[in-house]
Amino acid sequence: MTPPSTLPYDCPEAMAPPAGTSWAALLEQVPERAFVLDVGCATGSFAVALKRKGCRVTGVEINPAAAEVARTRCDDVHVGDIAQLLARGTFPAEAFDVVLTADVLEHLVDPWALVRELRRVLKPGGFLLASLPNVTHASVVLEMCRGRFPTQPEGLLDATHLRFFGEESALSLFTQGNYRAAIVARIRHDPRHTEFVTRLDTVPEAVLGFLDAANPNATTYQFIIRATPAEAELDEPAEPPAPAPATIQEGLAREAVELRAELGRYHEAAVERHQHIEQLHQQLSRKDADIADLDRRVRRSADAIRERDVRLTAQEQAIAGLRTDRDRWADLQRRTRATITTVAPRAAVRVLYVTEGWDGSYRYRCKQAVEQLRRDGIAANVMHVDDPALQGALPSYSIIVLFRVQWSARLEALVTSARQQHATLVFEIDDLIFDPAFEALLPFLDDLPLAERFEYRERFVKLRQTFDACDYFIGSTPALARHATALGKEAFVHPNLVSPVYVRTARLLRRVSRLPIIAYVSGSNTHDRDLVSVGDVLAEILDARPNVRLFACGFVDLPPALRDLTDRIAWVPYQDWRVYAWALARCRVAIAPMSVVNDFTDGKSALKFFEAGVFGVPTVATPTEAFRAAITDRHDGFLAADTAEWREKLSVALDEERGREVGERARATVHARFTYAAQRGALAALLHPLVGRAPGPVPPRLSLDPVSRGARGHVPPRRWERARREFAFFRGAGFIGEQPPSPAAASPPPGNAITLTPLAPAPFDACLARIRRYGAGWLS
Repeated sequence: MTPPSTLPYDCPEAMAPPAGTSWAALLEQVPERAFVLDVGCATGSFAVALKRKGCRVTGVEINPAAAEVARTRCDDVHVGDIAQLLARGTFPAEAFDVVLTADVLEHLVDPWALVRELRRVLKPGGFLLASLPNVTHASVVLEMCRGRFPTQPEGLLDATHLRFFGEESALSLFTQGNYRAAIVARIRHDPRHTEFVTRLDTVPEAVLGFLDAANPNATTYQFIIRATPAEAELDEPAEPPAPAPATIQEGLAREAVELRAELGRYHEAAVERHQHIEQLHQQLSRKDADIADLDRRVRRSADAIRERDVRLTAQEQAIAGLRTDRDRWADLQRRTRATITTVAPRAAVRVLYVTEGWDGSYRYRCKQAVEQLRRDGIAANVMHVDDPALQGALPSYSIIVLFRVQWSARLEALVTSARQQHATLVFEIDDLIFDPAFEALLPFLDDLPLAERFEYRERFVKLRQTFDACDYFIGSTPALARHATALGKEAFVHPNLVSPVYVRTARLLRRVSRLPIIAYVSGSNTHDRDLVSVGDVLAEILDARPNVRLFACGFVDLPPALRDLTDRIAWVPYQDWRVYAWALARCRVAIAPMSVVNDFTDGKSALKFFEAGVFGVPTVATPTEAFRAAITDRHDGFLAADTAEWREKLSVALDEERGREVGERARATVHARFTYAAQRGALAALLHPLVGRAPGPVPPRLSLDPVSRGARGHVPPRRWERARREFAFFRGAGFIGEQPPSPAAASPPPGNAITLTPLAPAPFDACLARIRRYGAGWLS
């Protein structure tokens, strides 16, 4: 569809007409719930205002492109010349209460014939409503006095006007057609404010006086005319009584008085400003004296600084010696770990992960880590920092991993106990938020309320305290490890991996078809800028491809570019991670945009790539360090650094055949690099050299399910409810927009149903058969 703004005579203002416009005057004359024939409706903008009054609007438009847009706004639209449509009997007799010709008749060769023919389609009591430009407006007269007749693309001298009217000829147009006609409103514009921008200061006063006296319509820009067939018994409303319009000279005189008053106010302000400057001058003199005194003190301080520099030089020499000792100590630690790996049995490696929350980060970094260690025969568990049994459980573990735990009195006591038993303390995190110096790298902080910003800053400080209290660092990306090393901590990398649940589900769904859907998921309310960065591209693609849809899941605030396309977008609240996989498997492409690329975003892992890739769904991502390391561009995914690349690579990914090829290569990459099998033994080998002392007994195996561990506020769906949601996405019914959970948490919801073709049920029947055989737990 051609964008309306590129079409002639498109007028968005007509949708909600401002007072003083011809649209507002016409709208006032149309009764509620009327049947209206809008002749020359253009893109149908005025129909939007009419339908708010309950009217049924039939449009007539000769421009096919404009008519295509008008069909989205009118109840019915006919394309063609109105005279020919009337001659063919397109419209039944006595069908309309109002026939509207808004700035149309002046464009016709024979408007008189059309006015006569339109009487046939008016209902008894109906009327013809027209707006006509006034060619006797003073701005036109003055242009002609200068020997000019300047036509314009629109306005009084529109280049396509074939007829021109003053008041008498405008009324005659209707009376000759056997109507009773009356001017019900006049739209007035000062000549200086028309398209001609008339310079009245160059016009002699005698000429202005003549125009005012001779032409009462000198400032009338348009006539609003209501015409009723002469045989009708209804009385025509006359033009509403109004004060006599101000003449051009009166208007200029009133402006002169206003300007003099404004000049007086400026003079008073200038006097006050002068007095204020005098006061500032006095203050400046006093400041000069203060500066002179400050200069004397600065010189004394400079002498003190030179003495301090001498002391600092001596201290730097001492620090250099300490660094040499530190390097020797680090080398000794490395050799010690190598010895420990040889001497310490694997049974001595007992790992406890301590977490502050049970969110998605817990799942990737704690739950999945413990699952990997247990597969390698390592005793490993997770406990919450507030668990009453935590302090008593410490002696059973030789390595204690503090995952995103902020410093507190309770954590200080835990660290003290671990030190006393000589256990190893490891700080682990998956975001670059463990030092206050990183705050400037977080672009979303400026979007948060002041209280939340303060919470983040406090978190930076407390996480840095925890970081300093630990022996080692483990991060999810090399960028995090580099920053930890720069802060003086020996650092290691263990990547995020795809869950075995996703691997099993992907095997089950391998043969499902991919629908033309773009998937975007947001796990927190800090990613609004990321979606904005690709909002224009997504809007272009949705507009150009009617079959493509956007599936948005989680914390999503639609950017302005997408708010007019809500019928093409399905929004669902954040889903249980196992349910989300079934939706993702039906999509053709996933996106992972970043509004900026810096050290903070480079610290993010590529989990959006491998969570989509395991299902054979390709990802288009901003080329951060992690995505550059995970994706080979155009081979098993796509990297898009700017708007042009996002547009081109999304188009390629949406191609069914090309997208399937890249998706299958992404699946192979994920299995080769980002599964438990691909990383078998890696985490155990990383932790073995770090083993500390565990004087207590071997710990029992604890559940990794947050609900069974008493997690507050963590209520995942029941297994059969989860299976129901998974089946809904599998069959297509799950792609239905819902209301956001709270008006304060998101913008007005873009949720609307997306019509999808249900799949053949055979694959899911096989899934249900396994559930009946092995129980609902088979899904997880």
